[in-house]
Amino acid sequence: MTELYIDGTAAVLPRDFSIQVKRENPLFTKNGEYTYDITLQLSNPTNAALYSHLNRLNTTGWPTEKRKAILIADNRVYCNGTEVITAWTDDSVSIQVASGNSELNYIAGGGTTLGELDMIQTTPTADTWQEHVEKTFPEVEWCLPVVVDEEGGEVCNAVYVDFYPVFPVTVTRPVEGATLRPQPFLCAFIRSLFTALGYRLAHNSLEDTEFRLLYMLNTKSDDWAEMFAGWKVVDFLDAVEKLFNGTFVIDNKLKEARFLFNTAYYAGTETIHVAAVSDVYEAEVEDESDALDYARARVSYPGGGSYWKMQCLDDGYLEQARLIDIPADFAPEEIVSNVPSELLRARNFYEQYDGQLTGRELFRDVRTGRCYLFAQPGEDDALTTVKVAVLDSFAPLNRESEEQEELDMAPAQTELVGLQVKVSEQPGLNPTMYFQAAVADGAEDGTAAEQPQDELEVIKEWTDDTPSAETIRLAFYNGMAEESIAYSHDNATYTIRCRYPQSATDTMTLPGQMHHYNRLRATGLSASLRLSFLQEQFYRRGYEIDYTKAVKVSSHDPNLYPANRIFEIRNRRYVCREMEFTLSPEGREGEWTGIFYPIRISDTEADARWILADGKWRDGGVWLDNGRWLDE
Repeated sequence: MTELYIDGTAAVLPRDFSIQVKRENPLFTKNGEYTYDITLQLSNPTNAALYSHLNRLNTTGWPTEKRKAILIADNRVYCNGTEVITAWTDDSVSIQVASGNSELNYIAGGGTTLGELDMIQTTPTADTWQEHVEKTFPEVEWCLPVVVDEEGGEVCNAVYVDFYPVFPVTVTRPVEGATLRPQPFLCAFIRSLFTALGYRLAHNSLEDTEFRLLYMLNTKSDDWAEMFAGWKVVDFLDAVEKLFNGTFVIDNKLKEARFLFNTAYYAGTETIHVAAVSDVYEAEVEDESDALDYARARVSYPGGGSYWKMQCLDDGYLEQARLIDIPADFAPEEIVSNVPSELLRARNFYEQYDGQLTGRELFRDVRTGRCYLFAQPGEDDALTTVKVAVLDSFAPLNRESEEQEELDMAPAQTELVGLQVKVSEQPGLNPTMYFQAAVADGAEDGTAAEQPQDELEVIKEWTDDTPSAETIRLAFYNGMAEESIAYSHDNATYTIRCRYPQSATDTMTLPGQMHHYNRLRATGLSASLRLSFLQEQFYRRGYEIDYTKAVKVSSHDPNLYPANRIFEIRNRRYVCREMEFTLSPEGREGEWTGIFYPIRISDTEADARWILADGKWRDGGVWLDNGRWLDE
């Protein structure tokens, strides 16, 4: 028997109706579970009341939108989601039931922006400042590093240091009257977003990595919905998926969401043995996958000003530049505290060429892809050490492929800002220490200028005040960093240890201009937003899935399986692209069909273990190619 409940009311289904229910794997498409059109007769009083008699000419009501819909057949729930009204006539109404990722697409689709959601508001104060510079996610949801507004030049969350030589001790404080803007951690923002959409984020794979320390640069608002108001919800989630090569998976029964890396999508997933298979044959499948093949595609960050020209060197420039490769096995001859070893490698390699260079050579590290431009110190330089510019850190992944993807989230530009140090007991003595801060892109805040009264002038001077979806800039925040600053007073030299909130986008500070090499510091991070690093972590093929040998399976198996599982069919393992069921008033009708791809996966990851783990032998129902059971 098939039943359809709309907001708890059982709709009356036609006696001769037949519908198709489709379940798709979010790994391959953006869809989840949904039905094709279900036609309900409005001549039935129950249905007519359920849809507010919308077929009448004099009706003024309209059914409540986004109502709860549950489709049940044979005592199994096929769809548990939201009703979507697609059309109606004088006699009938057509609806669909969207569940899983399809429901999320419907709820968040239609141009819904972040600015329309009811998200949290966090207003920093001097009392809460210390907590949000000392702690990081998940202890706090937002942080207060120093951020520079590129458009206005304002320094948000500015700090200064009091130094007390008698103790000695330094105390870092926010500058009085400075603009304090919360910088939401990306993982916390995703949580808040799903809460606003009515879901609970049950798992986020990012939180198990150092990328949990990423925050989103904000100089606009304390209201999280207004920080990135011009972004559509679906575009934001898509940007996260693209940056980390992941997938959001929705469970409508529990109203939960999970974010999984595609390279570990099937980790810990159970293996399902499909019974009563009647046919397996090759199928021609049009490639409609939404997933980007990161192993082959060209991936890049959006460009910008001079900073990005240095960090994403143009192909034309590289063709004419003199490049000298630093071998992967070259090791530095010295160790300098807090100076990155890869920077020492580059400098030591450069010194081998001393006296043979023109000053225009670029040294490229074959291990990281970075380029280094060295120069000897000038007469006016306070330090005598060699100077270096670190270049091409965020270079694109250049591949000969028609697939190209420009990411919508990108590393923040960084620049040096001055930290004022007030030396107690020495009036007027305020040495300056420089450290790396992140720069937020300049963007329109959505406020329209005052318009003239003459309508023709209004038309001629009209500007759209709709918030736009600017590139979201990201940086890491890992708590307070320390740095030494020296100053001279009364013919004596003093050293101060300063603590400050530092942003980073890489494993070493990259202020973007030529600098003395020993002033470039390690950030204490092992993670980086370099695309070459993301390539090793996320942009690779996690599974051996043969997309060229899709098969269509027909089965009378009475069970109802999720599409995002591993399937054992006739002693071979597959992953599912989609399943389709036909329902009649009596329940499931005939066979169900599915499109599957062969997969090679380890027994441990496929959960086909035959070890004595829980007191029972398990072989997963899988035969080896030579006809033996796995536990022989």
